Amino acid sequence: MKHLFLLVLTAISIPLFAAESVYVCRKCRMLTVKDGIPSSSYCSAGSSHLWHRVGVPGKEIYRCRKCTLQLLSNGMPSTSYCFMSGSHRWDKLGVRGNEHYTCRKCRMSLRTDGRPAGYGCSNNSMHLWHKL
Repeated sequence: MKHLFLLVLTAISIPLFAAESVYVCRKCRMLTVKDGIPSSSYCSAGSSHLWHRVGVPGKEIYRCRKCTLQLLSNGMPSTSYCFMSGSHRWDKLGVRGNEHYTCRKCRMSLRTDGRPAGYGCSNNSMHLWHKL
């Protein structure tokens, strides 16, 4: 019975930890998608990477209003370890698509399936989107 329980527990836990995740290095801000913790070797900020799991890869575009980190995630990313201080303040800008937009104020550029959300411009105001 003990062996059966361990076998069932192993079969359940492997898919949970084998799924791809989005990681960001807390030192150099590098983003990567891996199905396990990425290698800590060769951080451009010196020494070793300090990886933090921020979410699951997806098509939703999120941007932190404090540190301007932008990523694609399936749902709200983790708020821990913002580069500026404390916690990230994520804004969902839209869903990845084919329409190309640029903000006239902060010059951020992205491709969405419709007009991106206006909030969260790094100039402490609303984005002013221009469709290219």
